[in-house]
Amino acid sequence: MRMHQTLTTLTLVSALIPCGYAQAAVLVAEQFKVGGTAANGEYTAGSNLTSQNPVNQTNPTTPFGWSGAWSANTAGAAYSVQNDSLTYSTALSTLNTAGGKVQLLRTSGTNNDPKSATRDAIHGLDAANKTQEDWWGSALLRFDTLALNSGNVMNVRIDLTGDAGSGSFSFGFGDNGRAVITATGGTTQTGSTTFATGQAHLLVVRAQSDGQQSGGADILTLYINPTDLTDVAGTAAETLTLSNGNFIGSMAGSRLDDVNFLGNATGNNLPIFFDEVRVGLGDKTLGFNDNLAASGVLDFTQIPEPASLALMGLGAALMLGRSRRA
Repeated sequence: MRMHQTLTTLTLVSALIPCGYAQAAVLVAEQFKVGGTAANGEYTAGSNLTSQNPVNQTNPTTPFGWSGAWSANTAGAAYSVQNDSLTYSTALSTLNTAGGKVQLLRTSGTNNDPKSATRDAIHGLDAANKTQEDWWGSALLRFDTLALNSGNVMNVRIDLTGDAGSGSFSFGFGDNGRAVITATGGTTQTGSTTFATGQAHLLVVRAQSDGQQSGGADILTLYINPTDLTDVAGTAAETLTLSNGNFIGSMAGSRLDDVNFLGNATGNNLPIFFDEVRVGLGDKTLGFNDNLAASGVLDFTQIPEPASLALMGLGAALMLGRSRRA
């Protein structure tokens, strides 16, 4: 009897456990967690991002996989760590956040004066076999005005390097709040949807190599605001795809070099926000499809459907009745 009750308890609780980290290798994660203790991977809220270097290599809920602090173009710009996180939640999934985000504010300059920050990854974080592993990235982004320059006006860029060259890909928003992806060489794909100001948007990007060092076509795919984080590809509000030759395949054993975020509003003192920046790998030899790999890079909690909640309530009532009779 007690064994049956224990198994029932485990079944009910499993519907509420956080997801992520199980299906893909997360190489770097930056949650901008605040608390003031650098040894615990925490930033001090209200302070400049580039003056701090929190890192904890053993705790996957804090920044890990990084080498050194963020460096930035600080002339005429402020990169401030703030107490509250950006949040992303739907009826089916909630992205787990740690408290804290970064506000990028251009305080002076011209309308074409982008500001950016970069953080290096630890050497050796790589795709050992680029024909079997896809690169994945994700971030929460928020802009409070549509007064954005054309092209890439706020984005996260992932830089790779390899034995035969280097490459990069970026994802973010352009003019009129439309999503943008860009690959090595400047080839760009822009979406048609104008996304809302004043709220966080979840962007998940996949970079697929064709395994060739010349010719062929690598593929970059961006999923914007998926409603079910166990089905990123199937529930995205918009999906962009870009094929741009060999922005990954030209690099034998591509390695993660650094991660960069950039802002370029049309005026000064127009804030934009970044949070929950992650980069990881999905190993195709293990049978990962788009959704399994994406949910491995993301850290989220799946919300039970009403029918599941009702079943959980019934199970809890039955367990309580049995315990009373015992």
